[in-house]
Amino acid sequence: MLNSYIRWIKSYFPMALPLGESQTDIVPIDGKTIRVSRGKGKRAVHMVSAWSSRLRLVLGQKKVDTKSNEITAVPELFEIIDLKGALITADAISCQKSIAAKCIEKEADYLLAVKGNQETLQNDIQAVVESHWEQNPVDQPCDNFAEQRNTGHGRHEYRCCWVFNDLTLLSTLTEWEGLKQFGVVQADRTIDGKATTALRLYITSKAMTAEEMLTATRIHWEVENNVHWMLDIAFNEDACLTQDKNASENLSVLRRICLNIFNMDTANKGSMKRKRKRAGWNNGYLAGLLNRYIFGEDSGSNANDYPRA
Repeated sequence: MLNSYIRWIKSYFPMALPLGESQTDIVPIDGKTIRVSRGKGKRAVHMVSAWSSRLRLVLGQKKVDTKSNEITAVPELFEIIDLKGALITADAISCQKSIAAKCIEKEADYLLAVKGNQETLQNDIQAVVESHWEQNPVDQPCDNFAEQRNTGHGRHEYRCCWVFNDLTLLSTLTEWEGLKQFGVVQADRTIDGKATTALRLYITSKAMTAEEMLTATRIHWEVENNVHWMLDIAFNEDACLTQDKNASENLSVLRRICLNIFNMDTANKGSMKRKRKRAGWNNGYLAGLLNRYIFGEDSGSNANDYPRA
């Protein structure tokens, strides 16, 4: 089923890749555990997904082997999707030399979060950043600095980013293929009067401005909000009682197919739950969705032309 899914994506969206420099697609990579699939003495099924921020679709997914983890699953996912020209973003578990090398091999760029699993690299970046802040006060903007402010739903957020091009102080420089920059993002949030601050470190193979890095790190969270959260809330994935590993994987693929189909429907407004209900109640709407999925074109039919199921 997974191979059929990949073939559908490639056939229906031939314009996805490759891209020109002005059309770079940011592709967040992240894993999600199907919690109820955890059986007695068995690990839960864990799926790694690739999300296209430009197409607003899941490009592909890969199940993590029982005796493995995301570190081995991510390069395998890269092998089955076309990433040429894309900027791959990933959290710290995927900050691995082998994954960075695979991105370069696939003619893509990477933007990887750095944490304690790469202790030497983390310490080197922190030392450079702290030295910069001592010489240049953090409240004094510079050429490699950008900031963004957002307010809504009772939340105030301030995010800023510093980008560094001098890699000579990184002792592990030669171990990271294609590395061109590193940066730090500071996120200050105030929710219901409670303030929090977080600092996140990144390495990248793509020369970016601070504004571009700040935007890319924010877009990375789309895979959480538009895929994982949607699968849980709109499709109740974590409530599925299927514990057979193959069945869990197949159902996971089907949910992502449905998610993509509903995301492709931009003509009809409404939440994902509302679209799912409408597809179950209205044969015309369902026929239009299936025509688009099967034939790669809009059926041209109006949902009101058909009786309800």
